[in-house]
Amino acid sequence: RAAAARFLMEMTPELPAELHSEIMTTVETVMAAPELSFCFSDKARREVAMAGEVSIGGSTYNVRGQIDLLHVDQSVVTIADYKTNRAVPAATEHIPPAYVAQMALYRELARRVCPGLEIRCAIIWTSTATLMPVPSKAMDLSLEVLAGHSDERPS
Repeated sequence: RAAAARFLMEMTPELPAELHSEIMTTVETVMAAPELSFCFSDKARREVAMAGEVSIGGSTYNVRGQIDLLHVDQSVVTIADYKTNRAVPAATEHIPPAYVAQMALYRELARRVCPGLEIRCAIIWTSTATLMPVPSKAMDLSLEVLAGHSDERPS
């Protein structure tokens, strides 16, 4: 905790002490959450650059991004993105569409790199230290909307 306090003071001296304390509490809560223990395993990689082309509905999209957390085991690849929103959606259908689209595009790129493995995507809400899986159907719909094949809002 002392090292974290020093780090925050060095990196963000302009922030008030109360905010430093809040940041440290959030980090400790995330690190202690049992459902997030996979984030800290030796199979987890952080800040993984991802780039490539994704073809959807006859259009090609250049996708570049950085995956916050990539966890690979024998048969499952988990792509997780940390979100710091104070207001956490109560259910998966309320995940902001931009987040669903982001995860859908990452999933498409990961499918090429990891053929034959199941690709799971999730949001890690840091304010509540919770893991919220992004449903495959929502990601599929998001890609349909991007392709112009659906007017529905992805959920």
